[in-house]
Amino acid sequence: MPQSTPPELVALVAATETQLLQGNFDGAAEVRHELGALLAKLRRRRAVPTVWRARILGSLLFLPRLELDDAAACLLVTRPNDLGEAKPLTSDMAGGSLCLAGLFNAERANLAFRRGELTGGMKFARAAIELLDSRGADTGGFPVALAKLLEHLSHAWWARLRWQGAEDREARCDARERLDDQISRVRAFRRMAFDAVGHGGADVVLALLLDLAAEFDASLGYTEKAARLAQAGVTLLREGKARDDPRLAHLLYVLGKIESRRGEEDNFLVAVELFRSAHALYGKEHPFRFRAKNQEAQCLVRTGRVDDAAALLAIARGDLDDASNVSSGERTYVTDSFSMTALWLNSRKARNHARDHGVEDIEAWKGCERDALAILDVQHVLPARLRADSLLQLGLARARLGKTDEAERALQDACDEAAKADLATIQIAAQFMLAEAQHATDNKSDKSANRSNAAVHSWIAAVSPVPT
Repeated sequence: MPQSTPPELVALVAATETQLLQGNFDGAAEVRHELGALLAKLRRRRAVPTVWRARILGSLLFLPRLELDDAAACLLVTRPNDLGEAKPLTSDMAGGSLCLAGLFNAERANLAFRRGELTGGMKFARAAIELLDSRGADTGGFPVALAKLLEHLSHAWWARLRWQGAEDREARCDARERLDDQISRVRAFRRMAFDAVGHGGADVVLALLLDLAAEFDASLGYTEKAARLAQAGVTLLREGKARDDPRLAHLLYVLGKIESRRGEEDNFLVAVELFRSAHALYGKEHPFRFRAKNQEAQCLVRTGRVDDAAALLAIARGDLDDASNVSSGERTYVTDSFSMTALWLNSRKARNHARDHGVEDIEAWKGCERDALAILDVQHVLPARLRADSLLQLGLARARLGKTDEAERALQDACDEAAKADLATIQIAAQFMLAEAQHATDNKSDKSANRSNAAVHSWIAAVSPVPT
């Protein structure tokens, strides 16, 4: 081992590799800050294979916890524009190792995804796959089984970036097929590794692939298939020896979203418990805990518990204001999601008023219209689901206010946005409401339209999905 590599780093890398192979990702993550500190001391030294492995492992352990600055420091990517300007690593730059260069590029792609830089991420992901597909027996010094598992993860990062950046259904199908291929390969690896090195690690990687596949399928409206995939991932992490709380939390989170889309009150109550379990597993430090709380609040709205939802949302907003470990991109996303939940909450209150008193609360619907416009008028790019759902709620508010033409335009925009992003449930809801609005216009009967819309909006409240 080269003298320039501190023996404590060599030992720490070896111990981390063993824990990952055993599937103890939580245990490996406990030393991530120690690993980062050792790497920080080596910035001016020549990168030898052990250091390359340490940098890859450091990023791998920091990114699931959304500790983006620490992950970037491990990869020596310290400025926000580094990923956009930098070129992918070549094997020559990694001591001749195709494996190390490929895995390093995969982690840079994963970091780019977490930062919302999809174009830069795809650049590194493509380079990673090209290198890894050509690596042969090269493992870069990693144990053979771990190198194979990390290669499967690299394909997962590529598929996720491909999916998120897809502009058409063909590209999304391509990404989904890549996941199916990797799921089959990891299952085969897992059978070969049974009672041997790498079985626990294979469980974690397989759970991650199932998690992504479930999320993709749920977004396409394949609810039952998505639920089976997510439950299979939960079973792997709950009943086996593998330990990866952030991944288990996300699987429970995905299951909660799937349950919430089934539309019945019992499903919403199940979803509430799943989101609470996810929040508990994420703990006080993980930024995704705010997403879990937001989803829980939305489910409470949909069961009619608007006061409980409002109280939970107020607490979550206060916690987000106090949190110091949330990246700017994640903070922006969660803030938008909280605004969407508040819109849902106020819309539900307005519908309850009409139900209980027999007349519309015009001021309440005006407030919903303003809230929807405020979400749509943000200066940053909204995720497709948030934008489509905001347009749907805008159409609902304008329909209740009698602004038929404006309501139809908003609903048509919601249809178009949902169709473009394969958001089947929102698309169906918007199409249904649009047909009702046009029917009301054709009949020119406000009373008839209001009676018809009361049933429609009840149905919409059941099927309209919560933001991801």
